[in-house]
Amino acid sequence: MIIENIPQAKKKLIKEIKKILKRFLIFFVIVLSSLVLGALMFFYIEECYFYTDDSSNSNSKTKEELCQGLTQLNVTGTVKTSMVGDILRNMTKWCSDKETNIYDFADNDEPTCQFNYRMFYKWSHFTLSVAFTIGYGENVAKSMIGKGLTIIYALIMIPITTASLVLSGRLITASIKYLIVVFESNVLKRTKIIRFQRKVVGIEVLLNAVLIGLQAVLYHKTVLHYRDLFDAFYYIFISLSTIGFGDIRYDMAYFRSLGRATQSALVMTYIILFYISYSLLASFISTLTSLGTDKSFKTFRTVKMVRSNSGNMFKVFM
Repeated sequence: MIIENIPQAKKKLIKEIKKILKRFLIFFVIVLSSLVLGALMFFYIEECYFYTDDSSNSNSKTKEELCQGLTQLNVTGTVKTSMVGDILRNMTKWCSDKETNIYDFADNDEPTCQFNYRMFYKWSHFTLSVAFTIGYGENVAKSMIGKGLTIIYALIMIPITTASLVLSGRLITASIKYLIVVFESNVLKRTKIIRFQRKVVGIEVLLNAVLIGLQAVLYHKTVLHYRDLFDAFYYIFISLSTIGFGDIRYDMAYFRSLGRATQSALVMTYIILFYISYSLLASFISTLTSLGTDKSFKTFRTVKMVRSNSGNMFKVFM
């Protein structure tokens, strides 16, 4: 794609950015309010009015295997290397799951119905995983009414969140286009811009790679410090692709050791970077689908009327 009428391109891009920004802000406020209200709703349902304690079912298979191994060891009185290995492995897994579970916010399994910042983190993470269709499955609604409301909440939030991400992606794309036009016309002093769409795609790829790498390093230095950098990168990719295996968990002991202000700042940084990365991914996909088919800049060419030798007038796009 070639842009020749740069002033007109700037005007159109500014108009497009303002239009998308207004719509994005409306959807963003709706999404943000719905996430917070959803967290409050599920907190009162799951922690207060319809509390369901199924802690006895967690890790049930591992504990059952552990007990069977210990029982067999006591009955037979003989020690086999394979048996000891199985027992130690199950004990390690069970203890690890209890100590490092990010969602083990409460000090006990009894309903307290006390709303605090830990409970807000817990149920905000739940609403985020539903709205962005990640679904790690580590923190879920346990009561029947909570499960029913999860279905309704997902049916409402997923389309709204998707719309906000699409608008955010379009806003990022339009901003990148405007910056390219401004840079090449004002800094490089070019009278026309060639390979415009390719430059947009290249910048979006670069930004996606930088943000994913930045998040991987941030998680590796904080709540995933016990994992290597590749695992942190893997976790970010699985989250952004909405696969959400849930096989990697945060080090909750480390998170609790931080001050409340640091915890809040860290959580907000995670959310902001994730949202921007998600939007950039949507922007990149949108740009790829429109590559070679975007006609919006063809109107930026100057039209000139030329008289042919036969006397007929026809248009020439300059």
